[in-house]
Amino acid sequence: MESRPAAEFNTLLTQSRRRQGTLRGRFWAGIGAAAAAGLLIGGIAGGLIGYSNGEQGSSTSAAPATVTAPAQPTQINPTIPTTPDPVCAEWSPIAQDYLSKERDWAHGTDPKVAMAQRTPEQQALTRAVIPIMRVEVADMRRLAGKAQDPLLKALMQGQAMYEEAYANRLPNYQPSDDRLWVASVDFGNAVNSLCTAVAPR
Repeated sequence: MESRPAAEFNTLLTQSRRRQGTLRGRFWAGIGAAAAAGLLIGGIAGGLIGYSNGEQGSSTSAAPATVTAPAQPTQINPTIPTTPDPVCAEWSPIAQDYLSKERDWAHGTDPKVAMAQRTPEQQALTRAVIPIMRVEVADMRRLAGKAQDPLLKALMQGQAMYEEAYANRLPNYQPSDDRLWVASVDFGNAVNSLCTAVAPR
């Protein structure tokens, strides 16, 4: 699938996925935690083995345990990239494809109406989009694993995390659940910005 120009793609993200209101971009500011430190275990075990002809036997010592250094947490030092992360070329057409697959649901349902109050047609649209979102979540996590930029990786993981939580709420959707979708869209917009807004003119 051919990628659209950045401006057109930004418009699609804003109009098709947000559905209403102004999107507010958010950046995820942290990722990961330090692993637990290893404990030094060791000692010297000695003892009297026996006596022969009035002479004392020698003592033995246990070897010290191996110590594993704790893993260092991932450091994120945001900078404006000079070139897009290589994974962006794969992310852009995939994101556009999901916009297309979710369009009927996005335009055919009202986020202010709970699932129980929706028409049968709207409920069918909602149920149909759930497996699409689950596949999108898996794709976002797969792409996050390829990202070289730690910030981009974190943003893709954030998009997947909030979209998965939202998909889980859809069978019994309540209007308050829409904030999860807004967060997912905001993370997606941030990914798009990091992939398209590079330093050189």
